[in-house]
Amino acid sequence: MSNAEKFIGTYNALEDWLKTKYNQGRHDSFFHLIAAASEKNRAVQQHQPFLKSMGDLRNAILHDREFPQKIIADPREDIVAEFETVLTKIREPMKLITKASSQLEYFTPQTKLSHILELMREKDYSQVIVQNLDDTFGLITREGISMWVEANIDEDVVSIKETLLEDVLPYEKEQCWVFVPRQINIYDGVAELSNPSHRIQALLITENGLSHQKPLGLFTIWEMKEILKHA
Repeated sequence: MSNAEKFIGTYNALEDWLKTKYNQGRHDSFFHLIAAASEKNRAVQQHQPFLKSMGDLRNAILHDREFPQKIIADPREDIVAEFETVLTKIREPMKLITKASSQLEYFTPQTKLSHILELMREKDYSQVIVQNLDDTFGLITREGISMWVEANIDEDVVSIKETLLEDVLPYEKEQCWVFVPRQINIYDGVAELSNPSHRIQALLITENGLSHQKPLGLFTIWEMKEILKHA
């Protein structure tokens, strides 16, 4: 099979998938399909410029005025391979949990702050997971700890060794993290984490995205930066 035949096969597979998912019986062009899908599908949105260039390349490869259509050019092998890879990413987007930290440690409000600070220093953590007294989960973050220190700076004596996480919890902002279900894909996860309307540091992945469910994974802005290099 020539590169052109592989390319056209991938193009047709993508077009058929887009029509099934997004055009609702209309006879839209490939470019309209891409535009419509990008409003609802973040994987398509992420790859929209590349997909549009593939639409232009398809028009350069096929001569539509002849029947049957005649192939008049042959694309490079690396372009065909990239197109096939992007098609897979769109139809079968990777789950966010596969890129999240899964070796998690859980702490309680009675955990000493000194222990957490030592852990953050040793393992370069920016946050740790805490299970609250009502069995919901949340985070203790460096920012929350800093807020606690700032609020207590005027005290004559602030004993880190005697401070518990329950003392720091009131200074944590709940909007610093969001719970998401384990089925969320990397594109939706990255969009949630980078949403400019609310500044969050991490996504807590649970079975159904509920705060009382034990976290299965933790996805932070640092993982996001790595993901964006390969998305």
